[in-house]
Amino acid sequence: MKTGPRHGFRWTRENIVYAFQLWHRRHLYAPTVFDWERAGDDHPCRQTVLRVFGSWSAGVRAAGLRPRGRGETLRYRQRRRCRESGRLLWAEEVG
Repeated sequence: MKTGPRHGFRWTRENIVYAFQLWHRRHLYAPTVFDWERAGDDHPCRQTVLRVFGSWSAGVRAAGLRPRGRGETLRYRQRRRCRESGRLLWAEEVG
């Protein structure tokens, strides 16, 4: 799917959540606005996410992901895959 208006297509909550989850599967972390705006055409624009969810973080959370905190960079977060489910776990979940 491409960003921007298309005849007969509308980004729904479910489509946006799926786009976030697809990003996560490809990159193994939740997208930031910076990442999203430079990623290509297979997702809704930032403004659409904000209109539908009210905030970027709310959209990321709706997809079952954890948004990065302000000033938090990816390299400082420990992540590991769960052996049983294959789900990505952050350091605080691993124990």
